[in-house]
Amino acid sequence: MASKIKVAITGATGRTSCSLVRKILTAKDCFDVPKCLLRSIAKAKEKYEDVWGELEGNCHEVDITADNSTDLMTELFKDCNALVILTSVVVGFKDGRVFFLPDDGTNKGSPELVDWIGQQRQVDAAKRAGVAHIVMVGSMGTTKAAPDEFMGCFKYKRQSEDYLIESGLTYTIVNPCMLVDGEEGTRELVFSKSDKLHFSGSSKEYQVARKTVAEVVFQTLLVPEAKNKAFDLLGRVEIPPTKAVDYVAVFKEMTPGL
Repeated sequence: MASKIKVAITGATGRTSCSLVRKILTAKDCFDVPKCLLRSIAKAKEKYEDVWGELEGNCHEVDITADNSTDLMTELFKDCNALVILTSVVVGFKDGRVFFLPDDGTNKGSPELVDWIGQQRQVDAAKRAGVAHIVMVGSMGTTKAAPDEFMGCFKYKRQSEDYLIESGLTYTIVNPCMLVDGEEGTRELVFSKSDKLHFSGSSKEYQVARKTVAEVVFQTLLVPEAKNKAFDLLGRVEIPPTKAVDYVAVFKEMTPGL
C-alpha cells in the first residue's frame, strides 16, 4: 500500500482552505491529517469546531511576514510530502477607501509582504524541508495586468508564480477567476491558460465557487498529470455541468509554465 500524503496548507482558516481541509480529512485512505498553518489557533477552533478533535495538534500559528518564518516553516514542513499555498492579501473597503487587512498601520497585510515575500519564504522553506510538490493558488489576471493595477496585487502574485517555477520544485499553479461562495458542481468548469478568457467577458459571465477551487486543488494532489502545470480555472455562470470532470484528461492537456 502506498504511503499516505501529508499535506501542509497555509492560510488554513480561509474559506477555500476550510473546504480543502475537510476534503482531505474524509480521504483517509490517501491522506494523513493535514498540517494547517494559520494566524490564530483561536480562529481555527471556531472554523473547524466540528473536526477539531482530528485537527488539534496539527494547527500551527505562523506569521509569514515575520523574519523568522522561513526557519519555522522549514521545521513544520519536514514531515510533509506536499504544500498548498493558500495565503493571500485580504482587501477591506470602508468610506470609499480600499486597504489591506490588518489595517493597523504596520503594512503587514500589503501585497508585497503577503503575496511576494511571504510566498517566497514558503517556497524556500519547502525546498529546504524536501517537500516534493507545491500547489500554489493565485488569481487570474497576473499575465496581463499593469504593474500597479490593484495596488500591485497581480504583479506580486506573478512574481511568486515565477519564483516557484524557477525553484526547480515540482509545482502546480491554479489561478481561479472571480471567487464566490456557494456549492461546488453548479457551474460548468472551463480550464484555460494565460488569461486568455479573463478579459473576454465580465465577472458576471465567469465565476467559480471556493468549494470548487478546493476540489480542483484536491485533485491536483492526487493526479500525477497535474504536476508541473499551470492553468486558469473558470466557472460559467448559469450553465450547469453536463458531465463529471475527467481530471486526468484535463490536466494532461494543460501545459507547463505560465
